[in-house]
Amino acid sequence: MIDADAARVLEFGSIGDFHMLVGGQGTPVDPATARVVGPKFSVDLDATAVVTSINDAVLFESLENQLAPDDVSGLLRHPHRVTAGYELLFAHVPDGGRLPEPLRGYPTIASDPGWQVLVGGQRRPLTEASDTFSLQPGSIVVVSVPVGLDAYLLAANDDWTEMISLRTGRVVPA
Repeated sequence: MIDADAARVLEFGSIGDFHMLVGGQGTPVDPATARVVGPKFSVDLDATAVVTSINDAVLFESLENQLAPDDVSGLLRHPHRVTAGYELLFAHVPDGGRLPEPLRGYPTIASDPGWQVLVGGQRRPLTEASDTFSLQPGSIVVVSVPVGLDAYLLAANDDWTEMISLRTGRVVPA
């Protein structure tokens, strides 16, 4: 069972991995418009999806915990379902390239702009397995929300805040 307040980043996932996790293509979005860019941060999306279960639990656990598929526990190999009355929003950051250039140029060191998700007016931290958190090409954002509710990927840096819908890939006013 996936927690009702889950907000996770799966690292190093290809668009093929995204398709496997959501059980199809999801909804393609244009990375040229499905993007947020601030002084020191940026991200774009190329697909979103809404699901109530994850059938490829081995792939999900492999990406979430950075494990080889053979290292995934037998207890975690069954389909993962979301809490009743909830659904999972998935969004994929295009793999195989770079993130859009921030307004102040690409940083010389990776910086965390404070990525969070906003669900029903409440902010949630994004969690992931590595010690150096940042959204990278190939990242897959997974957020549990009440059925029909949206979640927004939010970045704040230097008094600058940007948000993008994880359901539609549309940028929204912060």
